Parts: sequence; structure tokens; C-alpha cells
Amino acid sequence: MGKLDINSPFQSAIGMGDLQSVHKQNISSMIFNILGCLLFILLGVWTFYAGLTYITAFPVFVIFGFALLLLGMGIYWAWKILTLWGSQAALYSNGFAHFDGKDTISFKWTEITSVTMQVTKMRVYHVIPVGTIRVYTIESPSAKLKLTGTLNKVDDLMFQIRKNAFPHIVKRRVQDLDAGKTLEFGPVLVSRSEGIKIRNKKYGWTDIAKLNVINGAVEVVPKKKGFFQGASAPVGSIPNLDVFMALSEVMIAQNSQPA
Repeated sequence: MGKLDINSPFQSAIGMGDLQSVHKQNISSMIFNILGCLLFILLGVWTFYAGLTYITAFPVFVIFGFALLLLGMGIYWAWKILTLWGSQAALYSNGFAHFDGKDTISFKWTEITSVTMQVTKMRVYHVIPVGTIRVYTIESPSAKLKLTGTLNKVDDLMFQIRKNAFPHIVKRRVQDLDAGKTLEFGPVLVSRSEGIKIRNKKYGWTDIAKLNVINGAVEVVPKKKGFFQGASAPVGSIPNLDVFMALSEVMIAQNSQPA
């Protein structure tokens, strides 16, 4: 258990229970961002200076345009650093809170309606190609929050969020299923009577062999083999993936049992 400093931005989080951990900005990530920002600004200044000083084969307006592009990238990166500088998250026994540098919002486990994880490999982050980037989106009836990998131990934080919110979301979804409602998980629809529908393909529970998660996508594997029989959807497009997988696997198991 931890205690908050008297100047902590999370003092306004009421009824959240005991403090478990605080996740501030990752130092190595911030250093990388600062160095990258400085590099682009310095390159922009040097290119602008070179255009004024040296005679080159390139037209002056091309050199100045490239210099302005580099400076613009550096300034944009600096703005992103400033927006992230004071942001942090706090994990509690009853939920978690996030401070974006200005305002604090809190989520209780019982209030969270959706948790989405999007994993992207080798994308451009502030004009720099980087490796795996995770973007987590948490929603409640009153708030929506996106978390990225800049927070220290953000994966551990998200594991706790998913684990603690899961039973409450499942309970509500089961009640909806029992009431005959169709559940929406992004592009995937789930119904107790009709099975799973992914875009324009529909599978009854007795027609499904299993569900797979392969290469960042959820795949429906039908019992009937053949080309174009299966269907898939990106993991990042499916909110509450854990809930979808758990409910679907139970329904598949129930409908595969002999009468």
C-alpha cells in the first residue's frame, strides 16, 4: 500500500479505496522524446542556416521548405512532450484515476463499461519509426481515456484494470444475453439465439469449432472446412475482448455438448 503526497493530483479521487501504485511518466521514454525533439529542431535550424550561407545545387526555397518541415516536426514533438509531462495514473483497490496535467478523472471498477487494447507493430511515432505500440482505451458512462506506453509499467496497470473490471462487465453482459439482447463488440455481434456475426458472415453456436487470436486478429474457426469459411476482426477493433472471448467460449461449449 502507498500513501499520496499532500500535493498529489489524486487527492480529489474520493471513495477509491486503498492506494496500490502510482504510474508516472517513463523516464527513458521522456528522454527519448526530448532528444528526438531537440534533434529535429537543431536539424531545422542548421538546414535554414545552410540555405542562407552555402551555395548548393538545390533551389533556396526547397532548402527553406525542408528546414521549416523539420522545425515544424520538432515543435509538434515538443508540444506532445508538454502534454505528457505531468500525466500519471494511480491504481486503487476500488478503481483507478488519471491526471493529464490539468484535470483528474477516476474510474471505479463497477463503472467501467469498455476496455479496448490496440497493438500496432512498426508504426511511425512523431515521424520516427518505432516498435510495438500499445494504445489502451477505457470508457465509462461519464468518461473516456486513452493510455499509451509512455507511463511507467503501463502493462501492469492495464492488467489490473482488465482483471478488476472483467467480473462487473461480464455480469452486465450475461444479463443482457439472458434478456435476449444482441451484444455489440465493435464489428462483432453476439446473440444467444443466433450466435456470432462478423460483418456479413453469421455463425450459429453449433457451427463454430473454436475461436483463435492470431496475428492481432480474432478468428472464428467454423466446423465446416473450406476456403473463405472463416471470418476475423482486428483485436484493436473489439472492445472488451476478454469478455467476448469468455462468453463466446462458454456458448460454444454449451452448444457442442450432446443433447
